[in-house]
Amino acid sequence: MTKENKLIYFGVFPGLVFQLIGAILYFVIFAESGFAQAIYSATKILILIWPLVWWMGVGLLWRMHARPERAVSFGYGLLAGIAIALLMLSTFFLFQDFFAQFAPQFLQKAQELNFLEHYILFAVFLSLAHSLIEEYYWRWFIFRGLMLKFQPVTAALIGSIAFASHHFIVLSQFFPFWITMLFGTAIIGIGLFWCWLYYKTKSLLGPWISHIFADVAIMIAGYFLLF
Repeated sequence: MTKENKLIYFGVFPGLVFQLIGAILYFVIFAESGFAQAIYSATKILILIWPLVWWMGVGLLWRMHARPERAVSFGYGLLAGIAIALLMLSTFFLFQDFFAQFAPQFLQKAQELNFLEHYILFAVFLSLAHSLIEEYYWRWFIFRGLMLKFQPVTAALIGSIAFASHHFIVLSQFFPFWITMLFGTAIIGIGLFWCWLYYKTKSLLGPWISHIFADVAIMIAGYFLLF
């Protein structure tokens, strides 16, 4: 088996479901046990080291981009991030009374994962570090890896659906089916945009900046529901 096939079939394809399986375990099956926080942390560590394992094992079969368009990437990412955050927050505050009914579910999960007392610190980590890890994992490793076998559009679609899959699990623990499907589908769309931006500019800077704004908006909404 060639190195390319090893990377695709044993590195990239299994990597499509790591966060999905992790979310099912820590958000559903073991949600009320003492294992939830440990499984959550283990999942994040796994997506951080998995690409590195393959880089050290067989080598990544693509070169680093010689001339990434960081300025263009930053500009697109900043504008898109502001637009996404404004849309999310305006929707939340416009329908805040409606979303307030789901506050008990948010409180329960915050207590299960033990971040309620450190919410601001958790929000900073999620918005800055975790968003970067996800872009490195989903756009740089998964999307780029899928392009070894598929055309960019197909690779972006597969990668974005996989990226959104664990969000569907998370959303389903807070919201009814129709909201879960609506928000989850929106995440697929955002994932497609981030793939396109990375493909266009050869830089993760824009997707990361945009991702930061999206996560900050989520954490602001979460704060108003929890406190």
